[in-house]
Amino acid sequence: MTFRRILAVLAFSMVGWAQTADTILDAARAALGGGKLTAVQSLAVSGSLEKRDARGVRHALVELSLQLPGQFLREITPADAGPAVQIQCLNGDTGWSRTIFPPGTTVNGAPPPDRAADLDEAGRNSLNREFVRYLLAFLVTGTPDFPLTFRAGDAMETDRGTMDTVEGRGADGFLVRLLFDPKTHRPSAIVYSSSAQLWLSDYREENGMLLPHQLTTTTDGIPTEKFEIKKFKVNPLFPASQFRP
Repeated sequence: MTFRRILAVLAFSMVGWAQTADTILDAARAALGGGKLTAVQSLAVSGSLEKRDARGVRHALVELSLQLPGQFLREITPADAGPAVQIQCLNGDTGWSRTIFPPGTTVNGAPPPDRAADLDEAGRNSLNREFVRYLLAFLVTGTPDFPLTFRAGDAMETDRGTMDTVEGRGADGFLVRLLFDPKTHRPSAIVYSSSAQLWLSDYREENGMLLPHQLTTTTDGIPTEKFEIKKFKVNPLFPASQFRP
């Protein structure tokens, strides 16, 4: 066999063994629950949030409502009595936000308005990206309303070991890199900018599935947010008013 022929055989062999995006994603979904994941149409998630920035450390309670194909509501209630409750909601191609102020709050001597405001296009896009990141973190999937194309990438060295990688692309420049533990096949992180990563850990069983109960956001390698999930509810029946202002 000639040297050129040997190289051709080796190249063909390497292609045959190379992991595709489908191979990595299918292994991850099987590790987390297989068909049980595909049966999930809605999730209610609640827990505590610790946020660190230049103003110090703040704590809040977080409630998420996710419903396929395109409804997402996030409610953040600060642990301190003073700050207002922040609600943002995506409902298909529309979105809204609402601020609930503590009793007795005044603005320029008058109570602040208690009504929802429509999100502009930038606000809807930002909330939709967050929705998709949560779907990837919990179910390793996107949404029919925001389809993603996946491509396997090179293995990545991290301070938590070598990771398999899959790149996900969507509309309007959406780009994430998913990192998977090659031993357990579980998602380990979602890299969604040059400096920001969402690390997934503390996997526990919920309704026959393994779901991460700690989500840690790092910026330039420094932890800035830690979301400790206390409760999952799988396929809750949300009331018709859940995603309305």
